[in-house]
Amino acid sequence: MFRIARWSSFHDVAKLEVYIEWMRRLKGMDFTVFRVEGDGKVERYYVPLISSNGIPEGYPRDRAYKLNSRYFLEAEYFKEYTWIIFQCELDCDELIVKGKLDLNDEFKVKPLNVSTTNCLSYIGSDTVSYVLKSYRKIPRVNIEAKMLWKLTRRGFRNIPRLYLQLIHRKYGPLSIYLEYVDSLGDGGYPFAGNFINYLEGREPVDVKLARELGKTTAYLHLNLVDHYDDFFKPESISSLDVGLWIKRIKGIYLKFRETIPCSGDRLHSILDLFELYLDRIKARTHQDYHLAQMLYARDGRFVILDFEGEPNRSDEERLLKEPFLRDIACLLRSFDYLIAFTLAFKNGISLRDACNILLNKEKRIFNWYREVSLNLLESYIKTLGPKTEEATGFDRGTLEDEIVQLLAPWMLEKAIYELKYEHDYRPENIIVPLTGIKMLLEGTHPIYSL
Repeated sequence: MFRIARWSSFHDVAKLEVYIEWMRRLKGMDFTVFRVEGDGKVERYYVPLISSNGIPEGYPRDRAYKLNSRYFLEAEYFKEYTWIIFQCELDCDELIVKGKLDLNDEFKVKPLNVSTTNCLSYIGSDTVSYVLKSYRKIPRVNIEAKMLWKLTRRGFRNIPRLYLQLIHRKYGPLSIYLEYVDSLGDGGYPFAGNFINYLEGREPVDVKLARELGKTTAYLHLNLVDHYDDFFKPESISSLDVGLWIKRIKGIYLKFRETIPCSGDRLHSILDLFELYLDRIKARTHQDYHLAQMLYARDGRFVILDFEGEPNRSDEERLLKEPFLRDIACLLRSFDYLIAFTLAFKNGISLRDACNILLNKEKRIFNWYREVSLNLLESYIKTLGPKTEEATGFDRGTLEDEIVQLLAPWMLEKAIYELKYEHDYRPENIIVPLTGIKMLLEGTHPIYSL
């Protein structure tokens, strides 16, 4: 199972040792935590299983594991898993149900997205709908569950509301049940439409849309500040923090320096801007904040998803606090992706050709990016209002005056991270971060025109 499962990080490990660290059989299901060791790594996985003679119709076949003549299937895709949690029929002291669902026995279950690491299922009836998310790899601290619970309790409406958690006393949250959001597409959907229409002269830049996203992001950050909870308590940025950020960037840069089109001097001049953050504020951030991590709901809301942190970071790195402006920089970087992919799709050209159009600074493209970014940032800072200094460490005037210098090193950090990610997982997309890096280092990126 651990050599073939999508959620396993042991695919290419020659020698594995697998132990059942905890298991309870409940209503014909084996609620199981595996400890897996190999290649110097130790990880724990939560995999509730149902044994079957075959694979039921509609069940995702790549999540079925055959042993001898029996199939072992992931239990969350079956109604029985949710039913015993909803009915509190776990009969197990180690498991706690926190919250409640509004269900009757007529609800249905179906897979939502089987290509994700974690298990996602739709749970619904004629009157209610939920999303079940189960965490396969057990983190040291479940950041997402903590953040969603905090934001739900504070009434923040731009997330899927968290209704219920299945919590193990030792391992933490194993499964969560979230509000199902009826959406038109991801967060880039309305911007892509406006970008195309603007290029074709059919409508102006939708500044209202950009301002709404800026406001949403500001309210997210304000709701992630809690001076009475150490997990969410803002802290002062030290020289150790700045050194860690620079070390992280240089570590990736050194691996790709033959690929990155720049001089080391220009790189260092941008990294030196991190010094502006000394003695300012770091806090609990989203960490992987971009347009594809949102839904654009039918009611016009941007709904923010996936609070697990940046995918390639270790558990310890995901727990680090960082400036809220890093989230803003990640968001602006995702507009580079949106423009490149939209140009490629609209014109029937390759990503490389689309990125060449970006490098040529075509006026209408440049203006669209500039107006979207400008209005997003203005709305963000305006919404922070009197709490600007509490959230960022900068007074409003300083933040407005120095916003480009404050964003530039984080946008470069994100682009260099993207370079590694695309190299490892989606090499066909590597031209997008390379183009962003080139524009940021040469000073031709639209962000410098704000």
